[in-house]
Amino acid sequence: SGLIIDNIVVENVGRGLLLVGSSVNMNSVEVRHCAFGMHIGNNSSGSASNCNAHHCGEFGMLLTLASPTFTINNSNISNNTCGIGVDYGSQSVNVESCTFNDNIYSGIQYASGSMGIIRCCFIEGSRGGVLVANSSTVEIIETVILPAATWGMDIYNYSTVTGRGNIIHGSGAYPAIRLGASSIIMSESHILRSEGLAVDTIAGPGYVFDLRNNYWGTANADEIAAMIWDAADDPNNGTYVQYIPFY
Repeated sequence: SGLIIDNIVVENVGRGLLLVGSSVNMNSVEVRHCAFGMHIGNNSSGSASNCNAHHCGEFGMLLTLASPTFTINNSNISNNTCGIGVDYGSQSVNVESCTFNDNIYSGIQYASGSMGIIRCCFIEGSRGGVLVANSSTVEIIETVILPAATWGMDIYNYSTVTGRGNIIHGSGAYPAIRLGASSIIMSESHILRSEGLAVDTIAGPGYVFDLRNNYWGTANADEIAAMIWDAADDPNNGTYVQYIPFY
């Protein structure tokens, strides 16, 4: 415990840093051209500050934690296949004030019952911005999501997302937010479509998604309704998006 990794560069290996069960504080660490830039697992805890992970074949950073808290802040994650992956039930993984540029598949993804907070991040250029899947729970606060090719946020398989103060864009024909069988409460945010929908629901019947008190790029309720695909468009869909009142 008590490991400090400061001001180093690791490149051209399978895992740039592999930490299993250590308490660690990393600062100004750069990993590049690895399969996994940083893999932090088991009972590890601590933080990564002012770090860079880029041009990695799998994840810039992968966290598979048993329970402790890990915080990533003021870091840049760019040009990886995926930016940050939080998986296998990781708890309390917080990503704060980080930038994500041109990661191929996703900027940040939480999966398999993981939990955490995304705060004050800027995500651009990925095919998808934020993915929350398979019973994961994430709070997203004051974050900008500008995808390059697909959805801004994709939430599915019994996950829960809450948030406020975000700017979420769709890209091309893809929606700003795609919602599967999950729960979302998002307010005080911009939900902005490109050429397609602002919100696309693909869940089964009985789901109600709370997107009230957001700005949709217009003050016309009919225009907002036309940006949302739910049971109002197809009764067999069975889901409803609450968007009134809106900013």
